[in-house]
Amino acid sequence: MKYSTEYSIVLDIAMASLVPSSLSAAYIVYENLHKCMTEYRRYDVAAAPLGVDAFEKRFQYDRYVRIDAKATMHGGKPIETKYISVMLIDSSFKALQDITALIFSQILKADKRSGVQMPAGSRVVIFVSRDDMRPQLAKIELKNLPCKLYNYRYRHFIIELPRHILSSRHEIVGDAELELLRKNHVELAVGSCKLIFDDDPQCIWIGGMPGDVIRITRLSNNTGESIDYRYVVRRGAANLPAAPIESVEDPEAA
Repeated sequence: MKYSTEYSIVLDIAMASLVPSSLSAAYIVYENLHKCMTEYRRYDVAAAPLGVDAFEKRFQYDRYVRIDAKATMHGGKPIETKYISVMLIDSSFKALQDITALIFSQILKADKRSGVQMPAGSRVVIFVSRDDMRPQLAKIELKNLPCKLYNYRYRHFIIELPRHILSSRHEIVGDAELELLRKNHVELAVGSCKLIFDDDPQCIWIGGMPGDVIRITRLSNNTGESIDYRYVVRRGAANLPAAPIESVEDPEAA
């Protein structure tokens, strides 16, 4: 548990060092969001990041800034194209539920105007907020709209986490390596290996999804390089095994 707890402490310290509602903190989160989408998730982002002045004007006026991207690869293999909109939200805005619904309706209307045929599940909307927005998003999800919704927090992007001194390298294992591991009789599934939640900060940065296997490479002065594997599961999923809780990396653990 110490391993994942260190990440949680690092992020909490970073957030405490800034005023979360300030524009400077929001811009740091925005820059790191761009790095996450382009360098770590390898998405095709539609536009270069805004400069500080342009960001502040848009964020103050609209109460949100949008990043649009397309994903055609996952874990080194081609996938059906996913159309992604990342919405950095001003969480201090009192009518948060109203602006969330408005943004969402604007995205769906723009999709219809574009004329692009989007298969079910190919539209993804990620809301990034300082506070938990899951209650607001749950109300939208009740409408059974054709997309997947996610809520990440400012704290996940207040620093470039994968480059932090306490971070080990996390990577999604590709099909070739998975096949090699299976040939060597390495079982990588729920109940047979350690788990990691899909909302773990490192999973968020690399885009790990339930069903993926994550390779974690650690460096130690005492033992050198070591490699470990984690199977990604959704937090609260019904198929979690009755395994010791120590086997699950929990970013919210204190």
